[in-house]
Amino acid sequence: MDMTARGDGIASRALHGILHGLTRLRMGFRRFRRTRPFWAGVWTMLGGAVLTYVPGTSIKFVFALGNLLWAGILVGALVLLFGLFLWLQPQFRYILGTLIILLSLFSFVTSDFGGFFIGMLLGMIGGSLAIAWVPNAPPSWRERRRARRRGELAVAGVVPGMVTGVEVTGQLAPRSAETYGGAEVTEVPSESASDRPAGPPAV
Repeated sequence: MDMTARGDGIASRALHGILHGLTRLRMGFRRFRRTRPFWAGVWTMLGGAVLTYVPGTSIKFVFALGNLLWAGILVGALVLLFGLFLWLQPQFRYILGTLIILLSLFSFVTSDFGGFFIGMLLGMIGGSLAIAWVPNAPPSWRERRRARRRGELAVAGVVPGMVTGVEVTGQLAPRSAETYGGAEVTEVPSESASDRPAGPPAV
Protein backbone atom coordinates (compact mmCIF):
# COMPACT_ATOMS: atom_id res chain seq x y z
CA MET A 1 0.00 0.00 0.00
CA ASP A 2 2.81 2.38 0.91
CA MET A 3 4.66 1.51 -2.28
CA THR A 4 1.55 2.22 -4.34
CA ALA A 5 0.99 5.59 -2.65
CA ARG A 6 4.66 6.47 -3.11
CA GLY A 7 4.51 5.53 -6.79
CA ASP A 8 1.39 7.65 -7.27
CA GLY A 9 3.13 10.59 -5.60
CA ILE A 10 6.17 10.25 -7.84
CA ALA A 11 3.99 10.01 -10.95
CA SER A 12 1.97 13.05 -9.84
CA ARG A 13 5.12 15.10 -9.26
CA ALA A 14 6.54 14.04 -12.61
CA LEU A 15 3.31 14.98 -14.37
CA HIS A 16 3.24 18.32 -12.58
CA GLY A 17 6.84 18.99 -13.62
CA ILE A 18 6.08 18.16 -17.25
CA LEU A 19 3.01 20.42 -17.28
CA HIS A 20 4.95 23.22 -15.62
CA GLY A 21 7.72 22.89 -18.21
CA LEU A 22 5.21 22.97 -21.06
CA THR A 23 3.55 26.04 -19.58
CA ARG A 24 6.88 27.85 -19.30
CA LEU A 25 7.73 26.85 -22.86
CA ARG A 26 4.39 28.15 -24.12
CA MET A 27 4.76 31.44 -22.23
CA GLY A 28 8.31 31.85 -23.53
CA PHE A 29 7.15 31.27 -27.10
CA ARG A 30 4.32 33.77 -26.60
CA ARG A 31 6.83 36.36 -25.34
CA PHE A 32 9.09 35.67 -28.32
CA ARG A 33 6.18 35.99 -30.74
CA ARG A 34 4.90 39.28 -29.32
CA THR A 35 8.26 41.07 -29.19
CA ARG A 36 9.11 40.81 -32.89
CA PRO A 37 7.34 40.67 -36.29
CA PHE A 38 6.83 36.93 -35.99
CA TRP A 39 4.28 36.35 -38.74
CA ALA A 40 6.13 38.67 -41.10
CA GLY A 41 9.18 36.44 -40.70
CA VAL A 42 7.08 33.31 -41.24
CA TRP A 43 5.54 34.52 -44.50
CA THR A 44 8.86 35.92 -45.72
CA MET A 45 10.77 32.70 -45.08
CA LEU A 46 8.05 30.68 -46.79
CA GLY A 47 8.28 32.96 -49.81
CA GLY A 48 12.07 32.76 -49.81
CA ALA A 49 11.94 28.97 -49.67
CA VAL A 50 9.61 28.91 -52.70
CA LEU A 51 11.78 31.40 -54.59
CA THR A 52 14.87 29.30 -53.87
CA TYR A 53 13.27 25.98 -54.77
CA VAL A 54 11.58 26.94 -58.03
CA PRO A 55 14.69 28.01 -60.03
CA GLY A 56 16.38 24.74 -59.14
CA THR A 57 13.57 22.72 -60.70
CA SER A 58 12.59 25.13 -63.45
CA ILE A 59 15.07 23.56 -65.89
CA LYS A 60 12.35 21.01 -66.60
CA PHE A 61 10.09 23.68 -68.08
CA VAL A 62 10.42 25.27 -71.49
CA PHE A 63 10.32 28.83 -70.11
CA ALA A 64 13.30 28.28 -67.80
CA LEU A 65 16.02 30.90 -68.18
CA GLY A 66 19.32 29.16 -67.67
CA ASN A 67 21.41 32.33 -67.42
CA LEU A 68 19.24 33.63 -64.57
CA LEU A 69 19.15 30.36 -62.66
CA TRP A 70 21.76 31.31 -60.07
CA ALA A 71 20.32 34.82 -59.77
CA GLY A 72 16.94 33.32 -58.88
CA ILE A 73 18.47 31.06 -56.24
CA LEU A 74 20.41 34.04 -54.82
CA VAL A 75 17.30 36.23 -54.64
CA GLY A 76 15.34 33.49 -52.89
CA ALA A 77 18.16 32.89 -50.40
CA LEU A 78 18.35 36.61 -49.61
CA VAL A 79 14.60 36.79 -49.00
CA LEU A 80 14.84 33.76 -46.73
CA LEU A 81 17.78 35.30 -44.85
CA PHE A 82 16.03 38.66 -44.42
CA GLY A 83 12.98 36.85 -43.04
CA LEU A 84 15.22 35.27 -40.40
CA PHE A 85 16.73 38.67 -39.61
CA LEU A 86 13.22 39.95 -38.89
CA TRP A 87 13.20 37.63 -35.87
CA LEU A 88 16.77 38.31 -34.80
CA GLN A 89 16.93 42.08 -35.43
CA PRO A 90 13.36 43.46 -35.32
CA GLN A 91 14.61 47.06 -34.94
CA PHE A 92 15.63 46.97 -38.64
CA ARG A 93 12.16 45.92 -39.78
CA TYR A 94 11.65 48.97 -42.04
CA ILE A 95 14.85 48.39 -44.02
CA LEU A 96 14.38 44.63 -44.13
CA GLY A 97 10.72 44.93 -45.13
CA THR A 98 11.57 47.30 -47.98
CA LEU A 99 14.37 45.03 -49.24
CA ILE A 100 12.09 41.98 -49.04
CA ILE A 101 9.40 43.69 -51.13
CA LEU A 102 11.92 44.86 -53.74
CA LEU A 103 13.56 41.43 -54.00
CA SER A 104 10.16 39.76 -54.24
CA LEU A 105 9.25 42.03 -57.15
CA PHE A 106 12.64 41.38 -58.78
CA SER A 107 12.04 37.64 -58.48
CA PHE A 108 9.38 37.98 -61.20
CA VAL A 109 12.32 38.10 -63.64
CA THR A 110 14.87 35.88 -61.91
CA SER A 111 12.72 33.11 -60.40
CA ASP A 112 10.28 32.20 -63.18
CA PHE A 113 7.51 34.72 -62.56
CA GLY A 114 8.25 35.00 -58.88
CA GLY A 115 8.06 31.28 -58.18
CA PHE A 116 4.82 31.01 -60.15
CA PHE A 117 3.58 34.12 -58.27
CA ILE A 118 3.43 32.15 -55.02
CA GLY A 119 6.85 33.05 -53.64
CA MET A 120 6.56 36.64 -54.83
CA LEU A 121 3.18 37.14 -53.13
CA LEU A 122 4.35 35.49 -49.90
CA GLY A 123 7.45 37.69 -49.82
CA MET A 124 5.45 40.86 -50.45
CA ILE A 125 2.99 39.95 -47.69
CA GLY A 126 5.84 39.29 -45.27
CA GLY A 127 7.61 42.55 -46.16
CA SER A 128 4.39 44.54 -45.76
CA LEU A 129 3.70 42.96 -42.37
CA ALA A 130 7.26 43.77 -41.28
CA ILE A 131 6.84 47.46 -42.13
CA ALA A 132 3.42 47.64 -40.48
CA TRP A 133 4.46 45.85 -37.27
CA VAL A 134 4.54 48.04 -34.14
CA PRO A 135 6.34 46.96 -30.95
CA ASN A 136 4.38 46.90 -27.72
CA ALA A 137 1.08 47.06 -29.54
CA PRO A 138 -2.02 47.60 -27.36
CA PRO A 139 -3.91 44.42 -26.46
CA SER A 140 -6.67 43.34 -28.78
CA TRP A 141 -10.30 43.20 -27.72
CA ARG A 142 -10.04 39.42 -27.33
CA GLU A 143 -7.06 39.76 -24.99
CA ARG A 144 -8.83 42.46 -23.00
CA ARG A 145 -11.88 40.25 -22.66
CA ARG A 146 -9.76 37.36 -21.40
CA ALA A 147 -7.97 39.62 -18.93
CA ARG A 148 -11.31 41.01 -17.77
CA ARG A 149 -12.55 37.52 -17.11
CA ARG A 150 -9.47 36.72 -15.05
CA GLY A 151 -9.78 39.94 -13.12
CA GLU A 152 -6.38 41.21 -14.28
CA LEU A 153 -7.48 44.30 -16.18
CA ALA A 154 -7.45 47.57 -14.26
CA VAL A 155 -9.57 50.42 -15.56
CA ALA A 156 -7.20 53.22 -16.56
CA GLY A 157 -7.71 56.60 -14.94
CA VAL A 158 -9.99 55.41 -12.13
CA VAL A 159 -8.59 55.93 -8.64
CA PRO A 160 -10.32 54.02 -5.88
CA GLY A 161 -12.37 56.46 -3.77
CA MET A 162 -12.03 56.92 -0.06
CA VAL A 163 -14.91 57.17 2.39
CA THR A 164 -14.27 60.21 4.52
CA GLY A 165 -16.35 62.31 6.89
CA VAL A 166 -17.17 65.87 7.83
CA GLU A 167 -17.28 67.42 11.25
CA VAL A 168 -20.82 68.12 12.44
CA THR A 169 -21.56 69.23 16.05
CA GLY A 170 -18.16 68.15 17.25
CA GLN A 171 -18.50 64.58 15.93
CA LEU A 172 -17.36 62.85 12.76
CA ALA A 173 -20.39 62.11 10.60
CA PRO A 174 -19.72 59.44 7.93
CA ARG A 175 -20.56 60.17 4.32
CA SER A 176 -22.68 57.86 2.26
CA ALA A 177 -20.85 56.41 -0.73
CA GLU A 178 -22.22 55.19 -4.00
CA THR A 179 -20.35 53.76 -6.94
CA TYR A 180 -21.13 54.75 -10.52
CA GLY A 181 -19.20 53.11 -13.37
CA GLY A 182 -16.24 52.12 -11.20
CA ALA A 183 -15.73 55.61 -9.68
CA GLU A 184 -16.82 56.29 -6.12
CA VAL A 185 -18.97 59.36 -5.45
CA THR A 186 -19.44 60.68 -1.95
CA GLU A 187 -22.28 62.73 -0.57
CA VAL A 188 -22.67 64.64 2.69
CA PRO A 189 -25.93 63.93 4.50
CA SER A 190 -28.13 66.96 4.98
CA GLU A 191 -28.72 68.26 8.48
CA SER A 192 -32.01 67.46 10.09
CA ALA A 193 -34.13 70.01 11.98
CA SER A 194 -33.06 68.60 15.36
CA ASP A 195 -29.37 69.09 14.53
CA ARG A 196 -29.68 72.79 13.74
CA PRO A 197 -28.69 75.24 16.50
CA ALA A 198 -31.67 76.89 18.24
CA GLY A 199 -32.23 80.56 17.39
CA PRO A 200 -32.81 83.44 19.87
CA PRO A 201 -36.13 83.27 21.75
CA ALA A 202 -38.97 85.29 20.33
CA VAL A 203 -39.86 88.52 22.21
